[in-house]
Amino acid sequence: MKNIKLFTITFLCLLLSVNIIYATNYYVSKNGNDANKGSKRFPFLTISKASSVMKAGDVCIIKAGIYRESIKPIADGLEDRPIIYKSYKNDKVIISACEPLSDWTLFKENIYKTHCSFPKSMKVENRMLFSKGKLMDIARWPNNIDHNPLTLDGEFIKKGSDSTKMLCPSIPNFDWSGAYMFYLGAHSGASWTRPIISSKPGIINYQLVSFKNWPFSNHNPNRCEGFDRKGNKQRGQIYLFGKLAALDFPGEWYYDSDDDEVYFMAMDKRKPSNNQVEITYRENAINTNRKSNIKIQGLTIFGGRVLLSGKKIL
Repeated sequence: MKNIKLFTITFLCLLLSVNIIYATNYYVSKNGNDANKGSKRFPFLTISKASSVMKAGDVCIIKAGIYRESIKPIADGLEDRPIIYKSYKNDKVIISACEPLSDWTLFKENIYKTHCSFPKSMKVENRMLFSKGKLMDIARWPNNIDHNPLTLDGEFIKKGSDSTKMLCPSIPNFDWSGAYMFYLGAHSGASWTRPIISSKPGIINYQLVSFKNWPFSNHNPNRCEGFDRKGNKQRGQIYLFGKLAALDFPGEWYYDSDDDEVYFMAMDKRKPSNNQVEITYRENAINTNRKSNIKIQGLTIFGGRVLLSGKKIL
């Protein structure tokens, strides 16, 4: 009986030893080099290098710094041996989906510009610009005066607006074609963003929205629900964005995809310092890449999405 117990204990210890042997800690540091072996003394420079060699049970330990790359596991972990990405001790580790801009030149008045190229595959709605870590507004009308992303700061529309046309006498009189319109229903039951096809004084023509199905059937510009700031019945609010001519307020920016130029008016209206302004360059800061048993610990994500796919993402 004693021999059986001794054998069992020895066998369990051997299993534990096998797990330890096949689990490796890989270190990543801003002072590292991807030609290193990834040890604590000789760390990798990038997380992607660690991902390329990690297997079930391995741990990627990341030291302090900003890492401008995406975490994207190559291998699956196992239920009892997940692949782990975590910060070193209490280090502040930032996984950034952004790249900094520099070499600003004066465009006109308080607006500066620089060369920039968003990835061609990046959707328009995922393009963002940050200044000193804060999200800025795409050039728009009306201006976001309170700089609060949770308030609409829109303009009320008039009777006669419909599924392809918005009437608003206060719209600035320049060509809005190629820009976008955001609409919020009077009852806040429906909203949409549509490309603007053409414009003329007080009128915006936009891509068709069908009113056949709910909620648009009940919440659309043809219906009066609620009141505007003057106590008049209102049909919803709009704001327009994505036109260089609308760039007239601190914290606004615009991207010219034809010339790969970014235009920006800083909050203090001064010339932006190099690397003070950043744009999104990767849509995902973390993409588990349909891998299973992946564990993320103690990391800060900036400027991008966290795409979780696969089984048992911890």
